[in-house]
Amino acid sequence: MIVLFILLAILLVVAILFVIFFPKMHKKYLRKNYVSIYGKQIYKIALKQDYYLINRLLLKGNDETSIDIDHFLCGNKYIYVIKDYYFEGGLSAKEYDRAWVYYHKSGKVETKEKIDNPILLNKERVKLLCKITDLDPSLIISVVLINNDCQFSKFEGDSKKDFLVTRANLKRFIKSFENRDIPNIKDSQLQIAVKDIAKLNERKKHNG
Repeated sequence: MIVLFILLAILLVVAILFVIFFPKMHKKYLRKNYVSIYGKQIYKIALKQDYYLINRLLLKGNDETSIDIDHFLCGNKYIYVIKDYYFEGGLSAKEYDRAWVYYHKSGKVETKEKIDNPILLNKERVKLLCKITDLDPSLIISVVLINNDCQFSKFEGDSKKDFLVTRANLKRFIKSFENRDIPNIKDSQLQIAVKDIAKLNERKKHNG
């Protein structure tokens, strides 16, 4: 009985420590590895739906301007230009504000700072992408992907092409666009476009 009591006491202590420390450790892991974690999730979507995917796409224009795209996902009907973010705290935001307010902790101190609107930044990436590649802008959906526990003020966006999406909603979000009653992009054309864009990827060139 004494041994059983000791074992139960040890298990109880372990359980309490797990409840206390696991959320903090998990959040720290997500913050440090969010690009990889998001990438794996998007890869699973691409694999299951048989979509084309290019990760970490870096393109340069003729005027030496460049764009850095975390995930270039080609569905059957749309192309998704996805940029990853992790916000440990909250956002006060409106869709077209040039700057958003980011609330977070720096140590034990609550901090408030202004950041460039990530939706507008990704919108500019899409414009430059279309300029470099001659892709049809009407086919492209701009996605700013954020962590599930980011607190942000809800805003009624009126854009049909630029979106703020949490990880938990990404699969459902893409499915809603791919289920629209519009013709598919021709696969033969899409294959050629993806191959041509992959060849332009500066990271592939530098990595051999």
